[in-house]
Amino acid sequence: MDFLNFIKQESQAFNNRLLFLFLLTGLLHFLILASILYSINSIDHPSTRHLVLFVISIYAYIRLDEYSLNRTSEIIEEIVAQIRVRLTDKVRRADLIALETLGSGPIYTALTTYTTTIADAAKLISRLVISGALLVIASLYIAWLSSSGFLFITAMVMLSVFIYRQVESSYEETFRLAEEKETGFFHLLNHLLFGFKELKLNDAKNNDLYKNHITVKTREAEELRSEAFKRMTRMIIFAQIFCYTILGSLIFVYPKIVDEKPSILLQLIALVLFIASGPLQEAMGTFPFLERANAAVRNIRDLESKLETILPEPLANNGNGMEPMPDEDFETLKLSQISFEYGHMRVDSPFQVGPIDLEIKKGEIVFLMGGNGAGKSTLLKVLTGLYHASSGAIYCNGRAVTRHNISWYRSYFTAVFQDFHLFDRLYGVEQADFGMIRDWLARLQLDHKTKVNADLSFQTLDLSAGQKKRIALLTAELDDREIYVFDEWAADQDPPFRKYFYETYLQELKSRGKTIIAVTHDDKYYHTADRIYNVSFGRLTEYAPTPVTPAKPDRRGRK
Repeated sequence: MDFLNFIKQESQAFNNRLLFLFLLTGLLHFLILASILYSINSIDHPSTRHLVLFVISIYAYIRLDEYSLNRTSEIIEEIVAQIRVRLTDKVRRADLIALETLGSGPIYTALTTYTTTIADAAKLISRLVISGALLVIASLYIAWLSSSGFLFITAMVMLSVFIYRQVESSYEETFRLAEEKETGFFHLLNHLLFGFKELKLNDAKNNDLYKNHITVKTREAEELRSEAFKRMTRMIIFAQIFCYTILGSLIFVYPKIVDEKPSILLQLIALVLFIASGPLQEAMGTFPFLERANAAVRNIRDLESKLETILPEPLANNGNGMEPMPDEDFETLKLSQISFEYGHMRVDSPFQVGPIDLEIKKGEIVFLMGGNGAGKSTLLKVLTGLYHASSGAIYCNGRAVTRHNISWYRSYFTAVFQDFHLFDRLYGVEQADFGMIRDWLARLQLDHKTKVNADLSFQTLDLSAGQKKRIALLTAELDDREIYVFDEWAADQDPPFRKYFYETYLQELKSRGKTIIAVTHDDKYYHTADRIYNVSFGRLTEYAPTPVTPAKPDRRGRK
């Protein structure tokens, strides 16, 4: 079974020792029953020995059962945490474009629904093993009491299990389809949450997403899940009917076939009644949950396999023995015949950036301009190493950038993209200079809006779009990298801050030896750049602003 193998692989603690405890618990459970059965034969003269055995068995069973259940719960929670940590580690190491292709839906589903399903099912393993042990011991006892009774009961059980398995297979497929629909729901939920502003401005788009997609996908998942649970209910009811059928057959059919002693028949009936109302029904009721867990394990393995194929390199510079970053300042960045094509991501309308030749030197301010969809943001992602070029080469300080040293190359950059994400705290800051942070918040006119707490979290991020970009500028400043990349940073700023950004901040960065690459349409400030390039249809051409010629005064001195 995929699920049980998965649990054993994930935890060394889930071993034969723990399984032995489960079996021992089952044995103690049976000893309680055995002491009762022995006492039935001497009901007129109850044995003190049987009473002592009964009491000791109950006490030992309760203590051992409590321990095994608690230990199982601890192990399962460790496994779930381990899966989530491992998946998130693979996500953070994946290439951006590969992650964009995979989408967030399968990741959300794996980290929430699938891990919860595994945890719920895993906690039933102890009950399944204990019930299985009881069934085995009870079967051996039945065989010792009566070989014919054992054969009769075994035949009935095998027939019922065969029928049960046929019903069970349809449940697994239905539940698998329901989980696929749920993955689609998470994908749509992302559109609702991250596209909330756009949806509020467009009722048609808002209603279409909600009524024709989110609602439909949710209803489809609901119907499939409801059908799966109906089938599971039928399976549980079948298990109950199956138990009573064996009991009824033993009472009404078996005596007509076999001439059994009344005392033996009474013990057989008591044993089957105990098994039918307890371990057998409990074991069969566990199977549907294990099937769900099997599907969850297969889905997690499939996701991990996909993530493995898109992991380009180990994460460097994290103290794990990865490739060390060369201790050298940035000097030059050269793009040689660099091209990037989305390929399979945009089959209907493939888009290509390049081929591009570009050289940027330390301390330069380079502006990129161009229309929407021209390829500016894509070029920035290639330039910063977030996208791997389809062809051509990037050289940093004369060294070719490859997948083996890409982390070193990226370490020169800090960036504020158009779709930047503002984190709730200053992650990665080991020793914060709170005086500097306060000065920058005042400089950015944010000191009355928010502050950085002692634990490096922001007091609030309930800010306007322009103010959030200023916070992003602060985090870029704290990164203190060699190359600063800004994608339309000034677009949401008021005129004073635009002027400050171009004429003061960028010039300060330049004076500190920093290199700036900025996408902008603010032609009013083109004079602040060393070079300007126009991006059009994925191609790069140097742009020379037309100088503004002062108008000549007329005879009256007017311009």
